[in-house]
Amino acid sequence: MNRLDSAAARGDESLARSLTIREHLGEYGLEVRAGQERFYAVIDTGFTHPQCETGLCVETPIYDRLAPLLVDQQAVPAFTVGGQSHLLRSGVVRAELVGLDDSVVETRLLDGGSNLVGVCFFTRLARYRISWDPAARVIRIRAKR
Repeated sequence: MNRLDSAAARGDESLARSLTIREHLGEYGLEVRAGQERFYAVIDTGFTHPQCETGLCVETPIYDRLAPLLVDQQAVPAFTVGGQSHLLRSGVVRAELVGLDDSVVETRLLDGGSNLVGVCFFTRLARYRISWDPAARVIRIRAKR
């Protein structure tokens, strides 16, 4: 079952103004491109940031490959599910959702051990609106009219 459905994925590059993300095994995920790296990331609605600067988290090998491209590199505080604070490497990167035109955003990227897309990534998609249909088990990202 294809978890993603976009105009670009169907071969219609001129209409890649929408993306449908289907639930798969209890998760919603999508392809992200940052620099030369392309990876699958799970949408995590609990992954957020008080100033909404941090939108992506990646596995260490991906972070290491992207490190030369990152600006404003610094250790930032993060919290475990249990509330414990620790520091993670981070830097600012330009990233986009694969299959969705004009989705490039600048966001802070964390070396956090898992590939996640957080709420703050989506808040930077100003030209799009996002809707979730729990009954149909889909998230839709569509260009605003």
